[in-house]
Amino acid sequence: MVEIEIQGLNAQQRVIADIIWACGDRKAVDKFIDALPTVALKREAKNIVNLMVMAVVEQAYDGLGSLDEAEAVLQKYNKRR
Repeated sequence: MVEIEIQGLNAQQRVIADIIWACGDRKAVDKFIDALPTVALKREAKNIVNLMVMAVVEQAYDGLGSLDEAEAVLQKYNKRR
């Protein structure tokens, strides 16, 4: 699995990111986000998911990660519209 590092997260955001990263699929991510106690935390978690997706795409674009890994992360975290 690809490893990413998102700069500038505070301690609470790192914990949220670690929990999201450990989720098995988008359904588990959504369940976790829905269980957060405030709208602000839910919004923050959604933003962290977006940052994760962008970081993986950027790594693939820069040649630091494979396209297959980026696609796997996109399928795991990207919500179908």
